Amino acid sequence: MGRLRRSTTERAVTIKDLAAHCGIGVGTVSRALSGAPSVKPTTRERVLAAARELGYDPAQNDAARRLRFHGHGYELMSRTIALLLSHDAGEIAYFSRILHGVIDEFTRQDYTLVLMMTESASQSFQLPPLLSRGDLDGLVLMPGILMLPCMKELMRHPMLHGRPVVSLLEHFTDLDPCSSYLTARIDVGRGAYQASRHLLELGHRHVLHFAVPSFDQYLPYRERRQGVEAALREFALDPATHLHSFPLPQYLTSAAWADPRMLHTGALTQLLERYAGGRTHPLPCYLREHPEITALLALNDASAIAAWYTLEGAGFRVPEEISIVGFDDTDPMIGPQGDNLLTTVHLPLPEIAQAAVRLLIRHIEEEQPEETSVLLQPELVVRASTGRVQGG
Repeated sequence: MGRLRRSTTERAVTIKDLAAHCGIGVGTVSRALSGAPSVKPTTRERVLAAARELGYDPAQNDAARRLRFHGHGYELMSRTIALLLSHDAGEIAYFSRILHGVIDEFTRQDYTLVLMMTESASQSFQLPPLLSRGDLDGLVLMPGILMLPCMKELMRHPMLHGRPVVSLLEHFTDLDPCSSYLTARIDVGRGAYQASRHLLELGHRHVLHFAVPSFDQYLPYRERRQGVEAALREFALDPATHLHSFPLPQYLTSAAWADPRMLHTGALTQLLERYAGGRTHPLPCYLREHPEITALLALNDASAIAAWYTLEGAGFRVPEEISIVGFDDTDPMIGPQGDNLLTTVHLPLPEIAQAAVRLLIRHIEEEQPEETSVLLQPELVVRASTGRVQGG
């Protein structure tokens, strides 16, 4: 039970106070405040004037009103939506753009946004009081949240029953929530297809794709691989022979997600010193063992940039010897002229976040909306990190 403290504010004005002030019944005041047509216009104006004069705030009475409505089989909207995200989401460009998209859309909507933080590696998640009390109308899940072990249990919690939940950029087919489960996604498979076809048109025939074993059950990751395979088959190339997988090194993972700012500082150089400037690093060693590989499709822009530094440190030339494609268009590889050199798949991150909020609100306000998902398309952005195969 929570601790009590003495209130420093005056007692909230209630509808009983308004009724006594106006000399009418509580029921009449309630109907007047709700705009019921059965109340005479003159009476309604008198009640509204008294509410302004006495400082009546309906929000002060929402909790009690929700309990009364619930007792009669109705749900009273709180116009409050929660966003569940990891504690470091605002520090990473990818998540920051999504977060800004959510916030931008809420500035245009008459809803309150509540942020709920959780640790990225959390094995459990304590249900926030707002949700356990049923004070939320809906829930938005940031990318990565569904991968937490506790999410299946959370999604089946009774207090989510009937409340819509929208997942951003990902979903799990084996999830069986008790709420209305919505998805707002980007067609990453199409993006991977576009990137792969671009490389194939430049004459590349063997593509290296970063593999993340822990992502094997992660649907967007599987869709990306399927997009690469589809492009290879269109060029009559067997994916079993022409698509190569390389486990993403730990330091590339750290660079990709922990602090992308390190990519353009001496921190990356220090990391590479243990690999003799990159010459003995597993990635360039693998490429030397497989000289047929001339292109690399990275997990995201940050891992693409880290790989670029690693390969150049090992003596590889980009794009003359190895072409590199990023995936999200959030972290730039700055060239001598101050321009971004990285070819990448642009993901409309703010736009999908805004679409997710609109989809959620439609399900809150409409009884049976037909649309349960939103799918936006990526766009390949060709820059200087990809080139035609030498001699091809």
